[in-house]
Amino acid sequence: MTRPVLFVTNHAPAFRIGAFRELHEREDAVFALIGGAVRHGGGAGDGELPFPVLRPSQRGVLRLAASGRYRAVVAGLSGRVALPAVIPYYLTGAITASGGSWNAAIVAELVTWGKTQVKAHGLGAYIAEATVAGDYHRIVLGIATMSVFVVAINRFFWRPLYYYAERKFRLG
Repeated sequence: MTRPVLFVTNHAPAFRIGAFRELHEREDAVFALIGGAVRHGGGAGDGELPFPVLRPSQRGVLRLAASGRYRAVVAGLSGRVALPAVIPYYLTGAITASGGSWNAAIVAELVTWGKTQVKAHGLGAYIAEATVAGDYHRIVLGIATMSVFVVAINRFFWRPLYYYAERKFRLG
């Protein structure tokens, strides 16, 4: 048995009810209607809709989406499909992945096994050579340089991008 699709909306106009019913029948869709009163033109209440409707809060929608019970989450708010609502969470993952990959790249710039040594020219090799030589001033300089790069990238690239995505692509 496949998991259902969660379709989140705050707007169910009368002319779309047939399409919603068809989606429910074909794709086993579960509808979550958020925000105040039912807004679907004809004045009908939830009981008159031809498919089951959940009425979660915005936070409840996020819990439903994160629950893993649904194979897809589609958000159509005020008549627009808002799939980009996942973008702030995607950026959180991208920030974590870029930090981890940068750390791995720094560490991999100087690799030694046995009598073989592979060296790239970069900050990681600089810090590794200073460590082997016991030159604490160069170690501190390398770590300080790395810290400045990390803070600058976070402050001037990731933070503005994340805040933009958070403002532009939110549910509700």
